Amino acid sequence: MNTRYFHNAVKHRRRKNKIEGFRLDDGRWEKDRAAVGGLIADYFNNIFTAGIGSGDFVFGCVQRKLHDIHNSDLLRPIRGEEVREALFAMFPDKSPGPDGLSPGFYQHYWDVVGPDVINFCKEVFETGKLPQKINHTNIVLIPKKDKPEVIGDWRPIALCNVIYKIFSKLLANRMKKWLHLCISEQQSAFIPGRHIVDNIILAFESQHFLKRKRQGKTGLVALKLDMSKAYDRVEWPFLEGMMRHLGFEERWVRLVMECVTSVSYSIPFGDEDIEPSRPGRGLRQGDPLSPYLFLLVAEDLSVLLRRYETLGRIHGATVARGAPMISHLFFADDSLLFFRATHDEAALVKESLADYEGASGQVINFNKSKVFFSSNVGDDCKEGLTDLLGVELAGKDERYLGLPTLVGRGKTEILSYIRQRVVNRIHNWNNKFLSKAGREVLLKSVIQAMPTYAMNVFLLPNELCREIEVLMNGYWWKGKSGKGIRWKDWASLSKPKKNGGMGFRRLREFNLAMLAKQAWRIFTNPGSLVSRVFKARYYPKRDFLSASLGYNPSFIWRSLFETQKIIKGGYKWRVGDGKSINIWEDPWLPDRENPKVTSDVGLGLEQAVVANLMDESGKTWDMDVLRDLFDSRDLGLIQSIPISIRPVSDVPCWRWEEDGRFSVRSCYRNLIGEFCSTGGMEWNVMWSWNLPPKIKSFFWQVCSGCLPTKKNLSSRRVDCSDQCGLCGTLGESLSHIFWTVL
Repeated sequence: MNTRYFHNAVKHRRRKNKIEGFRLDDGRWEKDRAAVGGLIADYFNNIFTAGIGSGDFVFGCVQRKLHDIHNSDLLRPIRGEEVREALFAMFPDKSPGPDGLSPGFYQHYWDVVGPDVINFCKEVFETGKLPQKINHTNIVLIPKKDKPEVIGDWRPIALCNVIYKIFSKLLANRMKKWLHLCISEQQSAFIPGRHIVDNIILAFESQHFLKRKRQGKTGLVALKLDMSKAYDRVEWPFLEGMMRHLGFEERWVRLVMECVTSVSYSIPFGDEDIEPSRPGRGLRQGDPLSPYLFLLVAEDLSVLLRRYETLGRIHGATVARGAPMISHLFFADDSLLFFRATHDEAALVKESLADYEGASGQVINFNKSKVFFSSNVGDDCKEGLTDLLGVELAGKDERYLGLPTLVGRGKTEILSYIRQRVVNRIHNWNNKFLSKAGREVLLKSVIQAMPTYAMNVFLLPNELCREIEVLMNGYWWKGKSGKGIRWKDWASLSKPKKNGGMGFRRLREFNLAMLAKQAWRIFTNPGSLVSRVFKARYYPKRDFLSASLGYNPSFIWRSLFETQKIIKGGYKWRVGDGKSINIWEDPWLPDRENPKVTSDVGLGLEQAVVANLMDESGKTWDMDVLRDLFDSRDLGLIQSIPISIRPVSDVPCWRWEEDGRFSVRSCYRNLIGEFCSTGGMEWNVMWSWNLPPKIKSFFWQVCSGCLPTKKNLSSRRVDCSDQCGLCGTLGESLSHIFWTVL
């Protein structure tokens, strides 16, 4: 909305992001504009200058992963629809590049510019050459701290021309399809079919294992690495060599490297542009290709560590008997390494990191890296290994990936930083004059999003959820003044708008829905690394749905275990070959309300599976068997299930979505009750009115009886006369004001 408030917000952000000067090494502040510009240019010239390295040693460990069939798919001719999909997958309002054209421009005028864009992409794809100005890029500096002092306190973001990003995204869409073949399972970011939360869960489960490991002669080490300017330091020859050794065809390698190496930069600084020297290395944060290319670079370190693990020279964490050994976990450019607390293994890890740095251009910031030890490691050993590795021992309050590393008793206190962030944000808003509609937008888009990251992994304590809801409820009703009456509690406000509420979230239920998504992935992807680890630790002879809490479980497992009933109540089997589905116990019938068989169990058939109901070919139902075993209700439902003529496995699906895919949205709706009372009102009609949001919010207050009329105030034990202030009669109620007086 184009209001004064949003204009002021933009001006405030510009003032906050403006670079006034830098603190120099000797402590002095440099504020001269020309000198500051020179410091910026020198800084980026230093970062973008290629180093001297060789990847010959590490390339010898890299195995070919892609073959002709994969390269044929990568290099197939470009289709117009493919170009359009790449464009329309972008947010329309994304910041434009040097040409000033946003994705929204190309999307809005696609009928006009589309043919030219498609021809451009086809020409570049065939010739392998990009026009120089197309790949010119602006670098904007965004402060990483509230009070940045040195240039490293600003984060460089690359703003590429959208027409380049269309082509780059097209290549990225093709490449990511086959990345699961190239990238080891220890990397969970940006790979289709994997999720970064999987490795976060594994990291915290492994940390819990280190905490409870009190016996044994040899302890374990967890080394958290901090990469300095990871994207900016990628050496181009190393990236090129990795692609070749992984099996990418030469034409594809040249095409990708053209996108990477033909770049030039400008840094907007006031009324002028700073133009550093032409770069000799680095990937742009803002280029759709960059995240996937960085995974190829990081795979080199994974190859090195797995090689030494195979040779028995590095031993990672094994959280239970039969669990996969974990020597490292990658989260895009974040890394967590596990090895035994011995001098030999620590020295070998340090050597591997040095080899990786020398070849790839990466630089590990050992000053910011941290090390954790299992409980059975002595103080002398800890001191010796921290000195050898050149890192500091992590403290008890250390966070990793934005979350506390160790969560024991007193979870409300440990996770109280979430509540404090909410308090701070609401406090900052108290100087803004906003209507209830404006406060609704801020609460839904900002405050409700704050706990979401932690909710992916942890079940927040009930007390913490209630405290945050009380804060949100108070801010929505009282605003800046902090005074007034909370006319409805959070349970009423969190009803869907169509049911008479305001559509705010119930944090506890939303938390469970978020965790259920992770539990669903574990349940439906038994071959994934996280599933194999949890199975070995908590249910080695069962599946997730029949697992128990177990002995000394981690906070992660306690959180996931709370969603077991949700998964049980929300899944059903999609019949394939029928060999995995118990006829009587499992849900498999196409009935949303009750997908289980209601007929009596046949004598001696307690363990029978659905495959037993098919004929010998397995392609049709055996009608004689069906008529003997099932009542009319079950018989009709079974007959309606089509059987595949090809051999396919049974698949668990989420019965609250038509396509069978789990969604947090449908799970949350089911938890809060999909069919709530509307109180006799057609609320959707009111919310569909073409009126300003603050007017519709006022009408909601009228219809909900939430205005401070004399009658309502008296019911809240406010000492006041109920005489109408307009006509003087007694009984000032909503109906009196809006139907009698007005």
